[in-house]
Amino acid sequence: MKYYTRRRLKAIVILGIITVAFLVFFDGFRVTLRNPHMLSGWFFLAVMTFLALFNVRKKFPVPPLGPSRLWLQFHIYGGAFTLVPYFFHVGFEVPTGTLEKSLAVLYFGVMLSGVVGLIMTRVFPRRLTANGEEAVFERLPEHRRRIKEEVDRLAEQSIIDTQSTTISKFYTKRLRSYFDGPHHMFNHIFEVAPPLNRMIGEIEDQYRYLNEDEQRILARIADYVRQKNRLDYQFALQFALKTWLFLHIPLTSGLFVLILIHVWLTHAFSGRAL
Repeated sequence: MKYYTRRRLKAIVILGIITVAFLVFFDGFRVTLRNPHMLSGWFFLAVMTFLALFNVRKKFPVPPLGPSRLWLQFHIYGGAFTLVPYFFHVGFEVPTGTLEKSLAVLYFGVMLSGVVGLIMTRVFPRRLTANGEEAVFERLPEHRRRIKEEVDRLAEQSIIDTQSTTISKFYTKRLRSYFDGPHHMFNHIFEVAPPLNRMIGEIEDQYRYLNEDEQRILARIADYVRQKNRLDYQFALQFALKTWLFLHIPLTSGLFVLILIHVWLTHAFSGRAL
């Protein structure tokens, strides 16, 4: 823990030094009476291009360009640093033009999705480990199907074993739809208590109407409800981890497209060549 704390403090200090150096350079550039917004804009584009290389580095591990964890640190702190040239570029004002507003929305969308992804990749693996053995994501539907088949069999078998349809009717009415697919993803992701306790409470309320054999069967069904809840927890967190990049990367691509359009229009109307 001390190692990570020292590394984080070192990164923050370096980020602070780079920020101060940029501010000094930016102020000196402004004194020369040249357009400081042009400087901050190109600086912003340069940093964003470097950050985009992180995804390229993950796809092409060779030639060796340093460990991925080091690239990740550059990506995190570099992403935070982009706020500095961005705000200096827009002059700490709310953009007014359609293109400028679109750029701002995409930029903060990229930032927000990046922050969300960082939090998830730091927090969710620990939560998955604490919830029990982590299951392979691609095999979760198969685990869920087997549980449903077993509970269906128990409900049908209860009619034969107990000569009663009480359990079967209760299962069909109150529980069967729960086993059809993932449920309560929002609850699991944000750790809002899912309706598991309510379902278990409804099951336990049935005990007073059942004999001992029926109670044993219903208790087994309750165990499967708990197993299904754990699978849903695994599915929700792993699904979020696997899919957030499908938001972050397209937003980044869209941002680069608009940046290039912005650069072209700026130089076209200023009469300068790129």
